[in-house]
Amino acid sequence: MFRWRPAGSARVAAMAADPAAPWIVLWLLGALCPASRSLARALAGNARLPRLLLWWLAPRRWDVRAAIAANPRCPQLLLRLLSWSADWAVGAAVAGNPAASRRTLNLMARTSTVRERLYLAANPSVPPGLADRLLGDTDPFVRGAAAAHQAVTAVALSRLAEGMTEPAWILKRIAANPSCPAELADQLLTWIALGGAGKADPMFDPVECTGHPADTSVPAFSWYRDQASRDHAEQHPLWRVRAEVLSAAGPLPASRAWVLARDPRPEVRRTVARAGRLPLDMRMELRRDGDPAAARLAGAAAPKADDGPPSRWILISVVRRLAPLALIAAPASFIFISNQGASSLGPAGTGSQPGAAASVTRQLPGGGTLTCATSAGDPPPVVVQVSAGSRRLTVQFAGIVYTGSGQLLLQPDTTVPPGQTARFQLPDGGSEVTVMSSAQGSFTEVAITGEECG
Repeated sequence: MFRWRPAGSARVAAMAADPAAPWIVLWLLGALCPASRSLARALAGNARLPRLLLWWLAPRRWDVRAAIAANPRCPQLLLRLLSWSADWAVGAAVAGNPAASRRTLNLMARTSTVRERLYLAANPSVPPGLADRLLGDTDPFVRGAAAAHQAVTAVALSRLAEGMTEPAWILKRIAANPSCPAELADQLLTWIALGGAGKADPMFDPVECTGHPADTSVPAFSWYRDQASRDHAEQHPLWRVRAEVLSAAGPLPASRAWVLARDPRPEVRRTVARAGRLPLDMRMELRRDGDPAAARLAGAAAPKADDGPPSRWILISVVRRLAPLALIAAPASFIFISNQGASSLGPAGTGSQPGAAASVTRQLPGGGTLTCATSAGDPPPVVVQVSAGSRRLTVQFAGIVYTGSGQLLLQPDTTVPPGQTARFQLPDGGSEVTVMSSAQGSFTEVAITGEECG
């Protein structure tokens, strides 16, 4: 499936996001915002946008309001109003805005959820008193984020480290904090080195979810899936837990799915966008998502032409929403994720190669190939192999991805040089993989989803 990527709207959005753009141009683009959600997002994130335009954009959709809340030019009154938004992503943007006043930050500390307080604890503008309060938060991930904050006091750090009962990664952050007394830092590092903190990863980061958050004798992927299968997991402070909810918890009510569809992390929104059955309004919103991968996945997972004309699909969706007690096989207010059957392919990193009977192969420009197949497991992970021919290829993922050695792939894009082969694992099975190549000024891409394998 080869597609051209449109560039006209991207150029207009780039102009709207340019801090050096003349104010008259920004006002003219602001007048066009009601017709373009992407244009409104680009304007809302412009650090030199006139404040009156920020007020003009404020009544827009959640992602535009989140961009306004993260804008350092946002007026303090508007920030306080946005902190009460029903969409927690907007509140998280307020909590993480370095330009927010002390009054606004203290308000967020009193009224925000754990997810928002995690963003607050990572805000470099948090004053010392508030940083010490966050260091005593009831949630360990908020405490861990605050332990690395430059504004916390030595007294508060010593109080948190007392008894050395905190996880190893929190103790490591306390020891690495410049405010930590040297003697205490040496004690904590010695305690960790001698194994006093148990089988734990001292390098875990609660904001980026790098490393292992718990007992390392249990694979990190299994721990995240276990957390994601619990009640209200869509409200978990760790984004990797929220990204696993759809594949771990099964069918979700639309009220819970909406929380994931409006998550501030694009990795979480991608897991909703690739679902096969979504309410019509949720599908349409995700197709206009600010993350290109999420928008592409939402369009690719939409009903195909052979599923019936669009008017019929819309009518069925409306009937399902109005008559939930009718004998309908799949209510539109629920999201269903199907699990693929296992095959004989071994896990990534074992050296096994995709078998012809259990794999799907696409030809790539320059003589390369993209092979995708399920491997043994419950749920069966998907292994993807990209072989570059005469051209250098760029591989883009939507969702959580592991390298062939089992390490989490942090960057969304990676490259495969000519003549080389790379292997990856998609543990949730539904992630889309896009391979792109550019030659002689032309741009082409080929995409395959994990649901096509097996």
